[in-house]
This record gives sequence, C-alpha cells and structure tokens, in this order.
Amino acid sequence: MAMKRLTAQQYTVGWISPLEVEQTAALLMVDEEHERLPQAPADPTVYYLGRIGHHNVVIAGLPNTGNTSAASVVTHMRRSFPNLRFGILVGIGGGVPVQTDEGDIRLGDLVVSKPSGSHSGAVQYDHGKAEVGRFMRTGFLTPPPAALLNAAQMLAAKRATCQTDPIKAHLKRIDTTRPQLRRYRYPGIEQDVLHSATCVPAQECDCGRRQEMAIQGTQTFDEFLERDQSKEETFIVIHRGTIASGEMDVKNGLLRDYLAQQHDVYCFETEAAGAMNDFPCLVIRGISAYCDAYKNNRWHGYAAAVAAAYARELFHHMPINFSTPAMLYINQSPGSILPASDPTGGPGIQEIAQWLSDFDFTLRHNEVCCRRQPGTGTWFLESMQFQGWLGPSQDLLFCSGLPGAGKTSLGSLVVDYLTEGMSSSHDVAIIYIYCDHKNQERQRSELLLGNLLKQALVQAQGPVPDFIESFYLKCMSGKLRPTIDEIIQQCSKVMNLFRQTFLIIDGLDEQDVLERRELLHYVFQIQQNVPLKIFATSRPIPEIREEFISRGSAEIEIQANDQDIAMYLQAKVHRLPRWVQKSPDLLEQTVVSITRASQGMFLLAYLLFESLLHKTTLKSFKGALGDLPGAIDAAYQQVEQRLQKQNSDHCSLARVALDWVTYTNKAITVSELRTAVSLDISGGILDEEDLPDIDTIVSVCCGLIEVNHMTQTVRYVHYTAKRFFEKSLDEAETHRKIAIICLTYLSMDVFASGACSDDDAFESRLQSYPLYHYASQEWGNHARHQSTELVECVLSFLFQQKKLESCSQALAASKLYIDDIGYSQRVPRSVTPAHLVSHFGLEKVAQRISGTFTDFSICDSELKTPLAWAAQSGHLSLIEYLLTQSPSSIHARDRTGSSPLLLAAQRGHDRVVHALVRHYPMASDLPDYFKRSPLWHAADKGHVPVVDVLLSSGSVDVNAKDIDGTTPLIRASANGYPSIVARLINSGADVNAREDRYGRTGFIWAALEGHAEVVRLFMSSDSVAWEMLDKDGRGVCYRELRSEET
Repeated sequence: MAMKRLTAQQYTVGWISPLEVEQTAALLMVDEEHERLPQAPADPTVYYLGRIGHHNVVIAGLPNTGNTSAASVVTHMRRSFPNLRFGILVGIGGGVPVQTDEGDIRLGDLVVSKPSGSHSGAVQYDHGKAEVGRFMRTGFLTPPPAALLNAAQMLAAKRATCQTDPIKAHLKRIDTTRPQLRRYRYPGIEQDVLHSATCVPAQECDCGRRQEMAIQGTQTFDEFLERDQSKEETFIVIHRGTIASGEMDVKNGLLRDYLAQQHDVYCFETEAAGAMNDFPCLVIRGISAYCDAYKNNRWHGYAAAVAAAYARELFHHMPINFSTPAMLYINQSPGSILPASDPTGGPGIQEIAQWLSDFDFTLRHNEVCCRRQPGTGTWFLESMQFQGWLGPSQDLLFCSGLPGAGKTSLGSLVVDYLTEGMSSSHDVAIIYIYCDHKNQERQRSELLLGNLLKQALVQAQGPVPDFIESFYLKCMSGKLRPTIDEIIQQCSKVMNLFRQTFLIIDGLDEQDVLERRELLHYVFQIQQNVPLKIFATSRPIPEIREEFISRGSAEIEIQANDQDIAMYLQAKVHRLPRWVQKSPDLLEQTVVSITRASQGMFLLAYLLFESLLHKTTLKSFKGALGDLPGAIDAAYQQVEQRLQKQNSDHCSLARVALDWVTYTNKAITVSELRTAVSLDISGGILDEEDLPDIDTIVSVCCGLIEVNHMTQTVRYVHYTAKRFFEKSLDEAETHRKIAIICLTYLSMDVFASGACSDDDAFESRLQSYPLYHYASQEWGNHARHQSTELVECVLSFLFQQKKLESCSQALAASKLYIDDIGYSQRVPRSVTPAHLVSHFGLEKVAQRISGTFTDFSICDSELKTPLAWAAQSGHLSLIEYLLTQSPSSIHARDRTGSSPLLLAAQRGHDRVVHALVRHYPMASDLPDYFKRSPLWHAADKGHVPVVDVLLSSGSVDVNAKDIDGTTPLIRASANGYPSIVARLINSGADVNAREDRYGRTGFIWAALEGHAEVVRLFMSSDSVAWEMLDKDGRGVCYRELRSEET
C-alpha cells in the first residue's frame, strides 16, 4: 500500500530525539508513516514524517548531541516545515536524586519541563563559562506554549482517574521479545543503584589519586546509598519541574548536587537550550543515570521508551486546531516578547542587531542634541573643509579643539545634518560613535566596531542579507562571539550594500590609547574596501592628528565663533536676576563680555555665565562682569571661591556632594547621592525628611555637576572640572570620609535582621535603602586608605554579625538575567569578619582581629577560606600575612575544587600566583572538579603573565585535559591568544591534542574562529598533523576556508 503524501505546510509538531535508541522508540509510537518531501536548500537533516492521533508530526534526530546540534536542526526544520507550531524534545537524561511531590527521582522515572515562577522550566548551564558552578543564560529560553502545558496538565488529571497506566499501554507498542528491541525491557529495580555523591569508581583512580583523595578525606570509593526496593511502581512516576541543559554531560555527584541546588533542578541534559532559544518546546526526559561517575547503559532503552510513550499520550490531549506558527510565537512571560523571526523563517534583523551590540549611542546623541543651541554651527556646515568632505574627492575630515570648544555638539550637528539631508536616500548609511572617558569598558575596539556593524545593518533595506544570516547562525551554533577580524569582514560586506556610508567618531581622545590605535587601524582598513567617509573630533593630540593627516585628511580647528556663543548666551539670559533682565543694555553688556572672555570655548562661557547667577546687587554684578577670567583653570578657581563663600550649610553640602561625585568607584545615582549627603554620621539615623532635593545639590555645587536624566546619575559637567577638583581634594581623607558614611549606613538597625530570606525581600531592601548596595560593595575599597580612626570604625561594624550578613548578601548577590529566580540566596553563608577583611585587602584590620578574635582557617558555606577570598581579589601583601596565621589554608579547596592559587590564576593575579607557587609548588597543577588546572584557566582567559609564572614553576602538565578533553593550548587557540599559544608550544604542548566534543585540535579551532596569527604559529610548527580530521571528517584546510581566512 502506497504511503500518504502531504505538503510541508500540513505538519504542525516537531519531535526531536538525538540518539538512535531514542529515535527507534519514537518511530514505534507513530500511527501512520508518510512519504518523504523535498526540503529547504542546504537542509541536511533526515526527517521521518507521520501522524499520531490528529496531528502530523516531523521526527528528527541529531548528528551529535548537544545544544549546538539541536539549534541547527531546529533552524533547518522550521525552514523546511514552516507551519510547525511547537516542538517536543524526547529522550533520556540524567536525574538528580532528590525528593519531589511524587517521591524520590529514580531510574526509569520521567521528568517533564514545567515553568516555575517566571522562568521557563529549562535553564542553561554552560561548562565553558569561567565562573564554574553557575547557571548562565545565553539568550531567552522560550517557555513551553500554553497548548502543551495545558495538555500535560490534562494528561496528569486524566491519568489520576485511570485504573491502569495509559503510558504503560503505549510501551506495549515496543515488542521487547524481538532481539533488536530487547534493550527496551524494564531492567528491574535491583539495577537501580545510587552511589554516594562523594565517591568515584575505584578502577578509575590510580594510586596517586587514591592517596590524594584519602588525605583530603573528601572522596570514597564505590559507596552505595540504601534505598527502598521493596516494591515496583504500577504507574510510571512523572516529575514535573526544572531541567538544566548544557553542552556536556554532568558526571560528578558533587557537582550535580551543587549545580542542581541553585535552581531546584530535577534533570540534566544536552539539547533543550539549543532548541528553546527561539522555538517553543516541551522537554520530556526518561531518567537513565544519576549524573555521577558511574557509567550505566542498562537503563537507556527503557528510559527512552518511557519518554516516547509519554509523548504519544500527550498527543491525545493536545488541541486539534492551532492558528499561530512558532516563528511568530509571543513569549507568555509577563512583559516579555521574543523578537519575531525573518519572514523566511530565519533570524530577524533586530535579533541579530541585539546580538552584535547591546548598547545604543542614540541616547547619548539625543542628550547632546537637547543641549545644543538651535542655529549654532552654521559656520562649520558652510566651511570649505566640511563641504569638501561631502564631495567626491575627500573621504577624511579631522576636527580638533580644546576642551569645551563644542566638538561634541558639532559632531551631533553633523549627524543630524546628514540624517535630514539623506532622509530620502535609501542607499546611504549614517553611523556614529560617542567616546566617553568615564566608560572605558564599552570603549573596547571590538565592541565599538560591533556597534557600527549593528547600526549599518539596521539601516540596510530588505530582508537579512544571506551572508549576515550565515555568519550569525555559525556563531550561534558554536555559542561563539565573533572575532574582531570577522566583524571587520562583515562591516565591509554590509557597507558595500550602500552607495555611501558616513562615519562620525566623537571624542577620540577620550578612548584608551591602545584601544584608539586599534579602532583607527580597523576603521581605515574597512575604508580601503568600501565607500566610507570618516569625520572625527578630538583634542589636539599629535598622534591622533598624524593618523589622519598622513592619509590625506582635511583638517579644521573647532573653536566656537562669537556668533554661536552669543546665541547660546541669549537663550539663557532668562536665568539671570530679574533686575538684570529689565535692563537691555546690561543684558547686551553681559553677552558681549562673556563672549569676549570665552576664547571660543562653550564650556568657559557656561562657567562664566553660572558665576553671575547669584549676584545680589548691581555693583557686584558689574564688578564680576568686568573681572571675568580668561582661562578654564581660572574659571574653576573662581567657582571654587564662590562655593566657599556660600553659607555654611550650602558649603558643607557642596563639599560632601563633590567628594562623592569625584571619588565613588562607579557612576553615582541621584538617590544614592541624596542619601549619602544626608547621613548623620554621629548617630546613624536617617530621616527621609532630611534628604535634600537633587536640584538643591546641583545648585550649591555652582554648576560643576549635572544630572543625566536618562540614566538618573550625577556627574561633572566636563571631565576638566573633575581633574581640577581632584587636585584640591585630599584623596586619602576623602576616601576615609566616604568609608565612614558607608559603614555608618550599614550599621543602621534596619539591617540588624540579617540577610533577606527571598528575592522579593532583598529587592525591597535595595529599593528602600538606596545606599545599601553601593555601601556593601565598596566600603572596603574606600577603607583601604586606612587610618587609626577608620580601623576602629571597621572593627565596630565587623563584629555585628547580623549586619555583616546583610552586607555580605548585597556584596555577593548577582542577578545573571532578568528572571533569575533565587539569585539573592545563592550567596556564601557563614561569612566572617576575616572573609570580608580578606576580600577588601584590609591588612591593618586583619592584624587587629587576629588571635583571639577570629580564626583565619574558617570556611564559608562554599568552603572558601579567607585566603581564598584574598587570592581571588588579588591582595598580595595580605596573603603573605594570612599564610603566617593559617598556613594550612593554602591546601584548602572550595566546593568546585578550586584552590586559592587556581582562583588567583583564573582572575589574572600573577603576583599572587607567584607567591602561592613559592609556598606550595604542588598547587600550581592542582585542578578543580572539572579537571581544569590553573594553567587551563589562565590560558582560557588570556592571562599571559600568569601563564609565564606557571610555566616557569616547572610543576605543570601543559597537556592536562579537563572533563571535556580540552587542553590549555586548545582553549588559548580557540579564544585567539597568540602569545599564550606560542609559550605553550615552546613548552612542549601537544599541537595535535583533540578535545572530546568535536574532535578538534587547537589548530582546527583557531582556523574555524578566524584567528590568523594563531594559525600562522601552528603552520610554523613541524609537528602539526595536517591530515588530521575532526568528527565531521573535515580538516584544517577545510575549516580555514570555511571561515574565509587565508
């Protein structure tokens, strides 16, 4: 009988089962097989088509297990079958032996994903993250659609009324009497063996490892836990809850329990996150193992069969008709809408743009435009240099000017002028950057270039270009960030879609020198291949000027002309005293005098104008007008004098405010500043009625500071103001005062209740007490400028245990993503004064609390000693002292198996690593429980000085592999660190070592990621096996060509 043939549009459900044992079970659940159909171009997936009940289903396997393969198959499946409403991921998983509402999780049970709180029921854990032991989202994980959740709920309700289990009835579809299907038999309850989380198979440990474990007392061998085996269940047990998805299997009982505790995880698997990033799925897993070190294949068949049988039963409870395809699916989490895909089924431009760069210069541009006086800058737009830059013969224009000359305003004017003039031209792109000395973290060249690519892509007409989509999918499939070479390559391709691209870069002098050199190098490289005009502003720095002039750039000096300054001042005269405004002659004299004294600088005009606002008599006003300073520093000195002449309350308020704006370690918010300046240091009592209005604070600071209303932060009006007032402040004394205010705040009685018990209470505390977070995070950094008085203040706070708990919670709590449930509880407990002192590096305080006051060998709840806290923070001098107080701490390892030396190596503290190697040479090669050594972490993070220290110790194994089979050389190669690759190769690293997941060498990884310099290093080695292939059967030359590198 011929099989039925449907159209691709008639299939509504996708079923993904990665393993062959899972696929066989899935095929046996189908009521009717259908004829295969043509697929979308470049779709290599083999599909099995059929019907279960009223639903047409597409069943697919995976070429490899893992989130990467799952994401790839989902992408292809949705293109070939555009009307798929949702998917089910059906197969086996590793169970966490905890008790749920249904009883203990046992082998052969089922775990089905179910949303909890505001997360989707599936969280992603990535072994590749440096911060081991944390769940980390790499994107939104779509919750299961309501249709599947309702079906699962109805299935449970109906099943509860049945005399016999309908799922077991479906199991009978698998004839286990046939030899090829015997593996699907129920193994028997006697085969359900649970080992202690701390034990490892004895046969897997050599003598050295056994001796080490026996000394530590942390591991045992082949220890069994007693479990009730008196009866077998007549119904299959189904647990509904959270499933964790990662690239590699968890095979360690300690790690399993440690990771599972963070999100109440019931099961670990390796595909869900890849599929659920943008496709609504329900995850169904039969439990076949306990995620420990004991391999057990006995339960694979039965667990796969149980999962498939549940999935078949679920089909009978799904609604028959649907109307909304998955690619337009709206996330049902409150306030969250997933980006719609491209109409072709691929990723949309907004999705890719957000991936390329998560920040937007539009806010900064709009802020500058709001402050720009309309009508100013006409002289510049009409200048010969600017008009020449707009023409066909000039592609570079460099504009230099002194601080406060109006460079940023002119940059914004150029953006607006081009935007308005080219509004009807769809073949022109206008992209821009505003550099900011206060935010160097976002000034890295690769981030700025990624943002430029984002801006150009968003302005491109039509659907997502094929080359961009391929580039995005390649990176996403490997969960990789694009390299800078790849970004440059894509920039050139996107900009070539336009007839002309205009790039405006404001404030090049505000970027770090090395980052600026790299940015200009790549920008000029792009310009060689595309029609790109570049406009840049900067202070007159010779190096920057030479970069442009040597390339034939036009040049213009930015100096606000008198007409522009006069227009600026005329727009502000309404702020002058009324008796000045009533005199037209005096107003004209004011504008003329300030314009003449400003010397072409808007900033100086602003400061001079502000200096006149509070004059109370005609004589004092005219006197000030006749004695206007003619330089920035002189203007600041005059502002300082005005500040000191205020009444004592205003002067005191201004001084405290300037202290905080100058020396806080991050941008201070309006609410934080209002709280800080109001605190009664002597009593620690804060009355809400004492909080001054932010306008009052700004006013008493005489125009030196301003509020950024978009971010609600307070800052100096110009970086030159900050530099001037830093000279007049006693830095150590200012830090001391800020530290005392922080400690006084944290000592308030409201914090005497200790740490908050849940996220809601913690966030309520953060909201109610604005300075709580900053004070907890930074008090010790300010207190490092220690004085005797300050030490006593610190001691007084440290021994208030409950208040210390409140502080340590805010110090450690980190919300990793929007719906990170329970984040406030994933913090170290049992934190002592010694731990906090070590974290902040307070050596004098440590000496005071030693002896009878505290134990420096004590561990927190994560098994970290004070030495571990000091090591990961990089406080060398304190570490030397701690080693005299607790020498044994150097041997201690925390819950992830990390030693103090490993923690220091992971964070790049080379001097600390050197000191710890000297005291305990064996620790230089002691790995964590992921088998990752200090050298592995240093190579992975690119910490060249740490790598040098470890290699020079002579005690490290350069070829040691972690649980994924990766070596330090593979990690350094994949991440593009040529200096480290060269050092490792010279130290005897195996250039042909292959990791377990894909079978790739460091050479293949470097070629795949486009790290040309690393590739050249391998090519210069005679030991590289050119013929070596990865698990896909592809070699180095193939990977190199695929990444479009030479």
